Amino acid sequence: MMRVLNPTMMRTVKLLQHLWINLWFLMVPQIFYNQFINSINIIASMVSIINQKCCSIKNPQN
Repeated sequence: MMRVLNPTMMRTVKLLQHLWINLWFLMVPQIFYNQFINSINIIASMVSIINQKCCSIKNPQN
């Protein structure tokens, strides 16, 4: 199939492949990073809620 394509088509296909690979390498870490940040935020909010409950138990006037 590749031999049937003319050289300009081959060039565009190669370029598209490179673009796709670059996009993949840019997007995938971004997705993982976002998931990581979301999980950290969830854990932080849970910890802050637990801390508030503990503090309110220790200090009834708050």
